[in-house]
Amino acid sequence: MAVTAPVSTADVGAICARVEPALPEQVDNTPRRDTTPRTDRTAAWGDPPVVMRCGVERPTALRATSQLNTVNGIDWLVEERDGGHVFTTVGRAAYVEVTVPAGHDPQVGPLVDLAPAMQFVPPRPEFYPPPAATPKQTATPRQTATPKR
Repeated sequence: MAVTAPVSTADVGAICARVEPALPEQVDNTPRRDTTPRTDRTAAWGDPPVVMRCGVERPTALRATSQLNTVNGIDWLVEERDGGHVFTTVGRAAYVEVTVPAGHDPQVGPLVDLAPAMQFVPPRPEFYPPPAATPKQTATPRQTATPKR
């Protein structure tokens, strides 16, 4: 099965290389299948396949106000697409995308099986607090004479 492998930095590639050996042989009771090209950045299970791609770009739909689904400690952004759903990890050092075709009930079932492998993607805050206003300069305190005793 042909799957487009994401192109990303060497750091993200190293993370994906740690995830791949932790991936399960079955997802949602369907066996793992080969992907082409063979890479540690892609995996698939079943027919029609659940497809995982590690190291994808940040989802354009992701906003500070996006509603996330948390499955076994992993936060996911869900996007409904023709023929199913696309889930992307959020708050991790690499984005991992899982495409779940229609017919999987519940849609998050594959995420339960993939959650242990996602633990190999280190957490990273997604949204940082907005920068504070420039601090006001305060006057240097005047030294006052200390009364002698």
